[in-house]
Amino acid sequence: MKKNKNFSKILSILLSVIVLLSAFPVSTFADNTKNSSEFTDVSKKHWAEKGISNLVKKGILKGYGDNRFLPDNKIKRSEFVSILNESFGFHKKANVKFNDVEVGSWYYEGISIAVGENYISGYPDGSFRPNANITRAETAMLLYKIFTNENSEELNNKEEENKVDLKEDVPSWAKDAIKFVISKGYMKGYPDGTFKVNNSITRAEVCSIINSADNVISKIKEKNKKIRKNKKKKRVKKKQKRSLKYNQIQIRLLDMALKTIDQIHRVHRVHQVHQIQNQIL
Repeated sequence: MKKNKNFSKILSILLSVIVLLSAFPVSTFADNTKNSSEFTDVSKKHWAEKGISNLVKKGILKGYGDNRFLPDNKIKRSEFVSILNESFGFHKKANVKFNDVEVGSWYYEGISIAVGENYISGYPDGSFRPNANITRAETAMLLYKIFTNENSEELNNKEEENKVDLKEDVPSWAKDAIKFVISKGYMKGYPDGTFKVNNSITRAEVCSIINSADNVISKIKEKNKKIRKNKKKKRVKKKQKRSLKYNQIQIRLLDMALKTIDQIHRVHRVHQVHQIQNQIL
């Protein structure tokens, strides 16, 4: 009888908890990720509002503690690499040999991934210049390099690229990249027909660029995700095979040891029998 009372008491408590939980609004547990409208310096009418909102929701870029986004702040080379890694879902790392990138710095891992994914090479003097503002030409080049590495179908449109007419001297290393990003609409030139290759990129511009290429970037990210998943499966299978082989070796060794012990016992018994026979004789 006492047990029944205790059970009823426990059941009553559980029901009370369920009722209390159901009283909380669903929004209590909702994602509280900021969107662009929550930043005091990014209005709904801001030209890059859509891109800013998209990257903030994905957690690729964040605002500052005072509810500002600072859209006109310049982006450093190390910051842009971090944004690209996050956007494309890159993870492969490699040794960093740049003379100005120290182990332990906040950007070391991001640059290590960029080297591993083979889309950065640095400067002829062996530096990377992580704290320098990234230029428009460099931005175009890194995007172009990634799409080239990924064999993206976006590259199969040379006809459109050839239509791009640049009204300024563009460095040879960046010409194809600039034509590519303009033809795809990821970046735009200025009304005077120039690209202003040496101008720095702002936080708002980066958001707009990444958002413009969002569909293609998402496909590449998903592809990389599948590749990592398959590699992980292969590693697990390889580990399981090694473990199985090791277990089989252990079993064989144990079997051999048991057989050896058995043989020793037999020899010992035969020896004892001979001793007894000799004593009788």
